This record gives sequence, C-alpha cells and structure tokens, in this order.
Amino acid sequence: MRIKSNINELLPGCAGKAILVCDNLEDLWHLYNLVGKGDFVKTITFRKVTHEKAGKSSSIKKKINITIKVEEIEYDQKEGIIRYKGKNVSENEYIAIGQYQSIEIAKGLMFTIFKKNWDEISIDRLKNSTDVTITSDLAAIVMEEGVGHLYLISSHITTLKAKIEQTIAKKRKGPSQHDKSLNQFFQKILDAIIKNINFEVVKCIIVASPGFTKDQFADYLSDNTANNKNYDILQKNFKKFVYVHSSSGYKQALQEVMSKPEVLGQIKNTKASEDINAMERFNEILGKEMDRIIFGMNSVKIANEKEAVDTLIVSDNYLRKISPKFRQELSEMMKNITAKGGSVMKMSSQHVTGEKIDAFGGITAILRYAIPELNESEVIPLEDIKEDHHHEDIEENDQMAMSVLNDMGMLGLDEDILIQSGNKETDNYLNNQNNKNNEDEEDCIEEEDEEEDNTLGSNSGVVSGKNKYDNIHNKNNGKTTKQVKKEREIQRKIQIRKKSNLDEDDSN
Repeated sequence: MRIKSNINELLPGCAGKAILVCDNLEDLWHLYNLVGKGDFVKTITFRKVTHEKAGKSSSIKKKINITIKVEEIEYDQKEGIIRYKGKNVSENEYIAIGQYQSIEIAKGLMFTIFKKNWDEISIDRLKNSTDVTITSDLAAIVMEEGVGHLYLISSHITTLKAKIEQTIAKKRKGPSQHDKSLNQFFQKILDAIIKNINFEVVKCIIVASPGFTKDQFADYLSDNTANNKNYDILQKNFKKFVYVHSSSGYKQALQEVMSKPEVLGQIKNTKASEDINAMERFNEILGKEMDRIIFGMNSVKIANEKEAVDTLIVSDNYLRKISPKFRQELSEMMKNITAKGGSVMKMSSQHVTGEKIDAFGGITAILRYAIPELNESEVIPLEDIKEDHHHEDIEENDQMAMSVLNDMGMLGLDEDILIQSGNKETDNYLNNQNNKNNEDEEDCIEEEDEEEDNTLGSNSGVVSGKNKYDNIHNKNNGKTTKQVKKEREIQRKIQIRKKSNLDEDDSN
C-alpha cells in the first residue's frame, strides 16, 4: 500500500487523515481492518446527474468528490473490492448532506481515510501495510492425485492463486492412460507455478501431498525433456522446492505442513515464519503445559496485572469486532506487556495461524508461569462478539465533529490531487468504472427493447404495450430505443478513438 500523506502526522488519541492507494489484495485486507464504523472515507467516483430542460430530462455521468461516514463495510476478496456505505457528509451540489451513499475501493484508486481518534493499533497496521518490503515470499502447493491448490503466503494473508483439477485414469498393466493423465496434471500445476510465482521474490516453495504424488511431481520437474518446457527456469530454482508429507491436498493441510521441522528450517527467512514459529511454540506448550495457555480478554487482563504474560496473540478479526473503548484498553495492555519484556503477535485471519486463533476466541496468551484458575474463565466465541459501535453516540457527535473537521481542513482531498497526470492508476480505474457503467446502461436499454417487443407482440396487451412504448419514447426525449442505442454506440466509439489518440500522444 502506498501512502500519499505524512504518516508521522498521525498521533494516538488525535484526529487525522491518511491518503492511500491499494496495490494488491493484501493491501485491501489491511484496509478492511483499518477503517471502522464511524470513520470517514473520501474519494472520487461517478454518479449519474439528471438535468431537466424545457420539460425534458437527460442524465450524464459526473466525476464527483464524495465523503461518507462509514456505517456498513463489505469485503469482497474474490472481486478485490471493499464497499463502504453511509451518509454523505461533504458539501456537494449533486448529493445532499445526510443522503445514504456507497463507494467502492479497489486496487489503483486513491482515497482518504479520516479517523476522529487514531489508536496505536491502527497506526501500527498502517505503517506495516505501507512497508514496501512486505511481500508474499512463500508459496505452497498441496496436492493429491487429480487435485492441487497453489497458495501465496505473506505475513498477513494466504491467497489461493490456482486450483488445479485433472481426471486421472486408473492404473493398468503396461502402457496406459494413467501416466499420461498424471503428466497432464503435473503440467497444469507447473503452468500455474510459472504464471503466479515470482522467483525473484519467493524464497521457498513447499510441495506437499499424501503418498508419493509429491515425489512423482519432483521427478517431473527434474525431467529435462521436451515435455518440460520450463526446465531452464526451474533449474535455477530447484533449491527453493521443499517436498513434505501432508494429510490431504487441501488448505487445512497447510498448518500441519508449515510446522514440520524441515519446512521451518527452509522458511526461517520469510515474512510468514515469525507467525508460524509462534504458533508452533503455542501448540507445543498447549500439549505439554496447558495451564500456561489462557483464553479471553478477562483472563489476559488478570495475567497482565500479575506481569505473567510472555506472549499475547490477537487476531485481526477480534481487533475489528471489539469497540473503540476495548481497543484502547487492549492497546494500553499491549504497551504494558512489551514494556515488561513480553511480546505481542497480531495475526491475520486470512492466514492459517490467525484462523486457529479465531477458533480460540480471537485472543489468547502464553504465560511465563501457570495460573490454573484462569482457565476456568468463560471464553466467548468470536462469532458471538457483537460489533459494539453505537450509531446513536456517533450521530450525536456528528455535527460537532464535522464542524471541527471542516475548520481544520482535515477532510480536504482536492480533485486536482486525485486526477493528476502522475496518478494514472486512479484515472484508469475511474475510466474502467465509467465504461462498465455505460455497458450496464446499454444492457438495461436492450432489456427495455426486449420488453417492448414482447409486450407489443401480445394480443391481450396491445393497449398497455402502447403505453409502455410511449413511456420509453418520452423518457428518451422523443427518440426510439433503437435510436438511443445507436447514438450511444457512436459516442462510445468516439470516446475510444479519443482515448486511443491520447495514448499515442503519451507514447510520443
């Protein structure tokens, strides 16, 4: 993630803004955990603006600057989008203050987030997410005959990059289709590796399977024949491949695989290794000295008061769900633990390690010494924690907060900053969104055209069909639907031609 403002201006307990651009899915995951209900998000987007003249109405797309106070958040990992919904709070000639709006943040779009009260947890996450050295430098392939999954693993997120499936013929005596179909399966896996793995960044590639599938794949990779068209690339990177046994070819095998000693030795220099090593230690103590492991916020509080916490482990799901009040309390506790020589681990729920912490309620700790009575405390499952953000309290303070923010100018994100020529990602994203919106409109017109034809063709609905035709005709300023479609197509071709000419000018 790239930050376009001064991160050093953000101070715990103070209001402040950050201007950001997300570059990948991991950035979006950081953003999902950074912005909470009651925060403000500002960006440029498209809105349809309707004009009326001489009794006729027409609409055009306008690029507008919009700020909303977040009330709902949707994270769509598959589409690579975060949707924020809430009330518009900025002066705008097209959208009234208080009107509900939604905006989408995706890769390449510049935006501003504003918090009335930054805490150390949020500032720390922002600093980590804008560190250019954090990359997905570990890959894993878990497979069994006929199915395989390729993952890229960073310190914060595990991303499925490819699922490979192939029907494997049954073994028969003599030459058969079995070996041929197995080689086809291995070639598909190899193609996925070449497509998704940057060998200059990835330091280790784990290959795991039940039985001998992983060994057969290793033989296939090292076979310098015409079948292996990527042999030269692989030859330079054979040392990065680690082959281990797993119980299955699915994601649940990842935690088991990455805790193996032979794998830990290979991944010690990767970004994900710190979390994996911490979870291996956690599992070891849980098995041998269970009273040194505690769960839940109340138990951690008591252990912290006794200066007994050696390692505090918290998932980002837990941090996202608790109220600002508890986040502040937890932040103070984290500082106290580190000051007393302990450590704090914040694990991602998009990582296999974080998934396990979520299963324990989202917060746990390893103690310096056993406190058996703390294990009697009730652990609240993560799914039962209510997101304690009171909209009533936020609404009461909104007017005052917005007045302060406007006076401070903290919400300012000038349009010339957003659409400057140096920020081509934002321009490209907005242009793509505009084109997509235009295509959606054309689809709607085509549906209207079909409805019109179907209605007019019905013997029982001639009158209603005529009325519908008149309505469509009037809505389009007296033009038929086909005329409107034709004009839109002409305009789209003109825009494409203009864009092509601009691209040629830029290249010159």
